[in-house]
Amino acid sequence: MCPVCGTILEKEDTVCPVCGMEIEPSTIKNNQTEPVLPKEPLKKKSSSNNKKRMLCIIIGIICLSAVIIILFAFKDKLFAIKENEPKTKSIEKTVDIDKKESPKDTDSNITKTEEPDNVVDATVYQGYWNIKGNQDRELTIQSITNKTVTFSLWYYRLDAVGNISATLDGNKADFMSDVDGLTFKGTLTFENDTISVSITESERLYMPIETMKFEEKHATSWELANDYADTYNSTDNDSVNDSEYDYNSSDSYILSDSSSRELTIADISGLSHDQLELARNEIYARHGRKFTNPTLQNYFDSQAWYTGTIEPEDFTDDMLSDIEKSNIQFIKDHE
Repeated sequence: MCPVCGTILEKEDTVCPVCGMEIEPSTIKNNQTEPVLPKEPLKKKSSSNNKKRMLCIIIGIICLSAVIIILFAFKDKLFAIKENEPKTKSIEKTVDIDKKESPKDTDSNITKTEEPDNVVDATVYQGYWNIKGNQDRELTIQSITNKTVTFSLWYYRLDAVGNISATLDGNKADFMSDVDGLTFKGTLTFENDTISVSITESERLYMPIETMKFEEKHATSWELANDYADTYNSTDNDSVNDSEYDYNSSDSYILSDSSSRELTIADISGLSHDQLELARNEIYARHGRKFTNPTLQNYFDSQAWYTGTIEPEDFTDDMLSDIEKSNIQFIKDHE
């Protein structure tokens, strides 16, 4: 029998008539009539199986390599997805917390808005407030409502601004005046039965940038001549001559004899810087000199003894006496 195709062979056949397989001559041993199968077909069958195994191994290696390559290529995306999962949860929690807390914030804001503003008590602050010193000052609170305050500010013998209206914001009021074409700005603060006046911008010569604190309230006004004289006479300030410092006196001088004799330290002691400046210009004013500074001009125009006839550019020091020149320099050295 042919070992390849199974065709029955004759004993003398050496080649299979069907498949052409070579057949070794049969050898009969121990009365066996079947031919001995050749070794070659067995070798060929074993070789075929080995090839199949090798092919399977190669295919497996290729598949495994492909899987490893794919995993390596997409590992970053896979890890990113895993890392993003807890973050998403935390964001969701944060959003939930915000949603829960936002009503509380809204409630707190509403509560703040509903808190009442500090209301300035008119019965406490309305009236005359004074500061005593080298230059006496008076703050007059004319009227106060929940929204506005009207006041005037007076500097003894130097300057005054009246009927200033300002809007109250709690216990503060920002004010602005342009009387005489001069800008004058600041803030009033009402607190603990005192009034602070902070001047933040000023074009008025005798009302400089400063902060004043008014703590003394009076029943009458110092700005009125008689009231001021009574108040001033009640002090122990010996350097002040009452008749000389009468605010409403139309023939008053700061230094009445500065054109007739040389001044001494005793004459100017107790005078403020602003008063010294007026005293120095007073010497020029006696000769009818006009002033480019509107505050100075307004002040001397209020004096009955003053008549401005000479323009500033036409006035020369030759019009002054030697005593006057000496006193002008003396006052200037001590301003």
